[in-house]
Formats: sequence, C-alpha cells, structure tokens
Amino acid sequence: MTQQISDTALPILRTTSDLRARIAAWRAAGDRIGLVPTMGALHRGHLALVQRALDAGERVVVSIFVNPTQFGPNEDFASYPRNEAEDVEKLRALGADLVWAPELHEMYPPRFSTYVRVEELTEHLDGPHRPGHFQGVATVVAKLLRQVTPDRAYFGEKDYQQLQVVTRLARDLDLCVEIVGCRPCAIPTAWRCRRAIFISVRMSGSAPASCHRSWPKPLPRRLPASPASRSCCVRHGRRSARRGSGRSTISRSATPRPWCRSVRSNDPPGSSLLRGWAAPA
Repeated sequence: MTQQISDTALPILRTTSDLRARIAAWRAAGDRIGLVPTMGALHRGHLALVQRALDAGERVVVSIFVNPTQFGPNEDFASYPRNEAEDVEKLRALGADLVWAPELHEMYPPRFSTYVRVEELTEHLDGPHRPGHFQGVATVVAKLLRQVTPDRAYFGEKDYQQLQVVTRLARDLDLCVEIVGCRPCAIPTAWRCRRAIFISVRMSGSAPASCHRSWPKPLPRRLPASPASRSCCVRHGRRSARRGSGRSTISRSATPRPWCRSVRSNDPPGSSLLRGWAAPA
C-alpha cells in the first residue's frame, strides 16, 4: 500500500510484502541499497545520513518507526515527536527512494516473543541506566536489516555506543550488510551558543533556547587526545572539565547520570581511558 503525499510523491510502504516486492525489483535491476533507520522527526543529522547514502549511488530506503521496545516505562514514548508528512516532504526534496513506515502490528505481531540481546557492549555506560533499551534497539535493527536487506546501513556516531552494538550485531549474526558510521552533524555556529552540541530529536525546535544554559566548551578538547577515543557523556546536568586535569565534575540535575567516561572504541568493554572521574555530589 502506498500513501500519496504530493504530486511527485515519495513511496511509503507499510507491509513487508510490499517492501520485499520493491526490493526484489531493485535487485533484479542490479541496484545497490542503502538503509537509514530513523524514528522520524527528521533533522539535519538524519538528512546528512540520507545524503551520504545518495552520494554512494544507492537506492535509499529511510525507515520511520518509533520503536516502543527501546523505551523504558518512565521514558517519553508517548510524547516522542511524530510528524510523518513533514518527514516525507524533507526526504522527497532530498531525493530518497522509499520510506518504510510499518505499523506497530507489522513489526511486532501478536504474541511476539523473540528479542536480540548483545552482551558486554550493553552492560556499561548507558546500558545500566536504561534497562532493556539496547535489547529493543538490537531487536528492531535486526528486523529492519532482515526486511530491507541493504548493502549498507547508515548510523550517526552521536549515539556511539548504539553504533558499536549494531556493528557487533551485524557481525555476530552474519548479516550481509556494511554498517557505516557517520560523523554527527553539529548545530550551526551562527546560533548564540557557538558550541559543538550535536543535534538530537528531543531538542528539535528548541535548540537555540537550550543554548542559553551554561554549557562548556566542546568536551573532546578537554580530554587527552586519542584518534581512537570516543566520549559517552551524561544526557542531563551541567558538565565542566579542567584542561589537562584528567578530571570532570558533573552537577546534579533532575535526572542525572552518575558517570561521565571516555573510552576507546577498541578497548575491552567497561574499561575507561581516564581514571578519577567524579560522581555527582
């Protein structure tokens, strides 16, 4: 089933049977396929991933599905922004080939009981603070990769732990797909904050106001330089770090995360680049 959005409509498919028929036609024509998984509310970061796939000369499928299994009981699933018409128009203007927007029952049919869990990588950093989150992510990504069967799937490095989980998932399950990590898209420096804050769906439409908070200079400049290092920081609260001190302090907010760590992508799970990080007072 295809929904019409404009005179030059971008196809929107809702069922796996329709999706598989379209994918089979592309494969018969010798096309390569790129997948950009999203939960909608598309911003410049998402569109940069789509452009990356388009630049590779691939047929680009963008999935839009707000996945309930990766939200905790006290998280914002019900209020998560949804505006499919706007998302589709952005993708149509950019030149995407297809929107895969399944209904909930298509992704999780009645009595659904099979989940994917990636061990080790999900047991540290964000994992303990969001029980079940990465299981939900791994499950929905595994389903999307099986449904679309892309040659490449594109993920932002902003959610770096998620990127590593998805990469391990594809490797361990022998999925014939290349997971492509893309550098995050920073907020325009014309905005007042002039800080390297990365775009997030949850700050869509309110990012300039959020910059009025007392935000530090870009955190990576304050950490020991390492080509292989990536930072995974708390989601809430104010952050500050002293240059060269090897120490960071995090003030308590309404919903604080207790640690801030920097880890190398090739470190064993749970190890950290820096020692002596301070917990909130």
